[in-house]
Amino acid sequence: MQNGGDDQQPGFGIRLAKAGSWSILGKFAGRLIDLFTLIILTNALQPTDFGLVAQAMTVIIIVEAVTSMPIGQPLLRMKAPEGAAYDTGFTLTFLRAIGIGVIIIFLSHPLAAFFHEPRLPPLLAILALAPILRGCISPLMVEFIRSYNLRPEAMMDIFSKLASLAVVIIMVWLSPSYWAIIAATVTTPAVLCLMSYALAPYRPRLSLKYWRSFADVIGWNAVIAALNAIFFQIDRVLLGRALGNADFGRYAVSRTFVDIPHQAILAPLTRPMTASFAQTENEGRRQTLWLKCAHSMFFIVGPVLVTMAILAEQIIFIVTGPDWKGAGVYLSGLALALLPSLPNYPLNTLAISMYRTGMAAQRVFIQFSITIPLMIVFVQWHGAVGAIVARGAISIFMLFISAFFVRRLLNLSVARQLAVHWRTAVGLAAMALVMLLFRDFVAAESSRLMAAVKGGIVFSLGGVTYLAVNLGLWRIFGMPQSLESIFVTQCNAVMQSYRNRRASRTPQP
Repeated sequence: MQNGGDDQQPGFGIRLAKAGSWSILGKFAGRLIDLFTLIILTNALQPTDFGLVAQAMTVIIIVEAVTSMPIGQPLLRMKAPEGAAYDTGFTLTFLRAIGIGVIIIFLSHPLAAFFHEPRLPPLLAILALAPILRGCISPLMVEFIRSYNLRPEAMMDIFSKLASLAVVIIMVWLSPSYWAIIAATVTTPAVLCLMSYALAPYRPRLSLKYWRSFADVIGWNAVIAALNAIFFQIDRVLLGRALGNADFGRYAVSRTFVDIPHQAILAPLTRPMTASFAQTENEGRRQTLWLKCAHSMFFIVGPVLVTMAILAEQIIFIVTGPDWKGAGVYLSGLALALLPSLPNYPLNTLAISMYRTGMAAQRVFIQFSITIPLMIVFVQWHGAVGAIVARGAISIFMLFISAFFVRRLLNLSVARQLAVHWRTAVGLAAMALVMLLFRDFVAAESSRLMAAVKGGIVFSLGGVTYLAVNLGLWRIFGMPQSLESIFVTQCNAVMQSYRNRRASRTPQP
């Protein structure tokens, strides 16, 4: 481990930002391709088809999360892992893949009875291939993260999603049915797996020599993943049984939209953070790094969720068409419910990098303990709307609980943690106000193409307002070292590069 932490090196924040940018680029491009795929599927299929597949995917997601093994984190903690360490990681994920297959086959018929859906067993059997393939990715891919080179991972995301899109187009053209969704779901991890061995060649070998180095993460991770999976999927489990396939399909598609920022931005941002937290030993620098990371989550994803909340009906109309009317209220509520959870999203990554995985498990257990009873009561009270209200209340509660855990880990006061977000909060409020004022400009449009154009204009107005307010407050209050300073530095660098190119093309007298 480097003496004093990597964050002492000049340009460390820029290196981290560039690594995060590549990760976000790959995930964002992948989610954009997913959006095109979703547009094709929602216009070719019915909400009942999505409801059926969502029931099966709920089970797959829970089983995959419960059995998850983040082998990358233990490998990143090792200064110079030898070959047997990678073999151990591969062996653990291979055993997990076998376990997933056995669990899914065992549960398929009881779950079909629970959801009153006899078509589930064959769907579950095919969909189980997705987590199995994801678990077999080359363990040497972790070395790209260690060197802050996330470009290969970004390319993998993009090409795997393009392959999935091609499969959907072919299947919808031949015979539109819910099997197109299933084929797309399995194609993506299959291509990811193949590309990982092309980019990071590895000859699989079975070994458990270094299992102790993985034990703390995998042991606690099983607990964290199980509780997190239930937390994120309990609404789908309850609503999948309580609602009809059509209404549940609308709710599931709304959840898919809200999950896009999580998958495209939040998750990739945490990947370079894992290495950064692990390499930073000084408490003061670790506090600064945490504040920057937490701020980046709220600063980047907040505007996306606010846009989804305010233009929800218009987004649903533009993307899926009039047959999905009614899903907008779900999308709006789910986006608002996720907003308070953004600042402390990297907490588990921080705890694991500090060898305090048990503390991450405590936080997740508290979240789980209040989620189950609250969700059951609210779903019984008001169905899908009740589930959304419960999720929002839990997010607000966990915002403060997580802040107390960060205080224990970093000796960082709750007030200081929350204070870093005030400029972003004011900017989001200004953005929301502008978009509310112009929302009817989009809502009055009956053409999906024109609604998309007008929606883009309204989003641009809101985005410019958001940046102007944030940067204005940042300048007024002394231009502190923060995400805004990195943003301004990068913009200046781009402008200077543009001026230099223009100057080089200008003929000298």
